[in-house]
Amino acid sequence: MKINSLKLNNFRNAADSEIVFSPGVNLLYGLNAQGKTNAIEAIYYLAGLKSFRCPKYREMIAHDSVAAKIEAQIEYESRLVTLSAELPKIGRRTLKKNSVKPEKLSEFLGVFRAVLFCPEHLRLVKDGPGERRAFADAAVCQLKSHFVSVYNEFNRVFAQRSALFRRFGKNADPEQLKIWDGAYAVLSVRISRMRKEYLQLLSKRAAQYYELISSGGEKLDFEFISDVDPTGENASEELKKLLEEHRETEIKNLSPPRGAHRDDIKITLDRKSARFYASQGQQRSIVLAMKLAEGDISRELTGETPVFLLDDVLSELDENRRGFILSNVGSGQVIITSCDTSLFDGTDGVKKIRVSGGVYTAEE
Repeated sequence: MKINSLKLNNFRNAADSEIVFSPGVNLLYGLNAQGKTNAIEAIYYLAGLKSFRCPKYREMIAHDSVAAKIEAQIEYESRLVTLSAELPKIGRRTLKKNSVKPEKLSEFLGVFRAVLFCPEHLRLVKDGPGERRAFADAAVCQLKSHFVSVYNEFNRVFAQRSALFRRFGKNADPEQLKIWDGAYAVLSVRISRMRKEYLQLLSKRAAQYYELISSGGEKLDFEFISDVDPTGENASEELKKLLEEHRETEIKNLSPPRGAHRDDIKITLDRKSARFYASQGQQRSIVLAMKLAEGDISRELTGETPVFLLDDVLSELDENRRGFILSNVGSGQVIITSCDTSLFDGTDGVKKIRVSGGVYTAEE
């Protein structure tokens, strides 16, 4: 899988820009705040329909514009496909595949797959559970396109339950509560199950990569933490009982005290919490192993190597880890941003693209 070209219109600081990529390693270089990460953000948006920098797509639109557009030509399974996203400040976004609006979101998601590695991911181990849930969700939605629909419905039910308690408190209709509890429990378990299944795929591969990076010094393990075992036969019923047992807490906080929004991934090195005991170097090696494993899973399940997006992350890694990631992304396409082109001095086959003020100029 590869991206042949990317067109940006009024996307952040790119008024009307086009980038043509090579099938191998592509380096976007230039000073800070010129548009390097903007290109990575736009590419990744087409893979997961979500920015890794802001919660709302309207924040990606140029300040003086009413809409932005991202368009890319993707090559996969020996086919060429054009994906586009029109992002208005007012109204709903418009997605198109080969100039046709898909009837379902699942017809768009999963067409293009990318693995993103950015400096924020280096905090994946030491930050809170939300970061680790986001990692799993971003990977799962590219492999199981219905995940986004389930997740959005879960958020809708979550909000409806909160509104019900906000309005009626302890006087909420028991029959209504039974309906909302049932819907919430089913959706919560589905999300947790997909996360757990993905982690089971990730664990072995990430541990193998970590062993290579650390020369076999420590054993890396992962454990999925959830309020109920989502793979259990009666998981939904178990969660419904927990909701009933903690009803007063939910009425007080206007938020379900149990469910998928509390899931976490426990990461250990030699059975010790990596979050509390791993050094900064160990934490970075863990994240590196997880990202490479993410790429392997995508390739094994789809038959196509995903595009690797490395946003200003190489400068954050030492020489050994830089070399390891570049030698293990396989023969697929890699798009890298960096202020420091000297990292690639003497490296053959790198297409260098200078970025200045939202304009992307390829070196001859």
